[in-house]
Amino acid sequence: MSIYKIKCLTTNDFYIGSTNNFTRRKYQHRSHFRCNVKNSCDKLYDFMRLNGGLDNFDFSILEEFKNIIKKELKIIEQKYIDELKPTLNAIKSYATEEDIRLMYCKGSSKYRIKHPDKIKAYGKEYQQRRYDCECGKNVQLCKKSRHEKTAYHISNIA
Repeated sequence: MSIYKIKCLTTNDFYIGSTNNFTRRKYQHRSHFRCNVKNSCDKLYDFMRLNGGLDNFDFSILEEFKNIIKKELKIIEQKYIDELKPTLNAIKSYATEEDIRLMYCKGSSKYRIKHPDKIKAYGKEYQQRRYDCECGKNVQLCKKSRHEKTAYHISNIA
């Protein structure tokens, strides 16, 4: 298992990655570069094509490990990414639960900012939805759970 670096010899831009077999991974990078396969390293391969191709890039191992699990390797890779700030990595190698939660929150915030009218319209529509309860009352759907806990509902259920 190892953490590796792919560095452009002319611009000093670089990529950080991790693998359990460096030789095989190097050949995979070369293969993906040649066939233009869509994957998470498109930023790297596009940059390689624009900057002299494979001959202009150096592949090197930064650190090797024995008896390490993949999750730990990904965490170490992310530490390298955070410290060295590579310009060719497009995504994080490891995201904590907090990172994932924030990513989803940011996505929903962007939607709310872009579409306030849709959010407002949905809210109004949701408030107007009603249902006939088995106790005989007509209740707003959004208040169904609260209604089912009331003494009126409990005493009037057949």
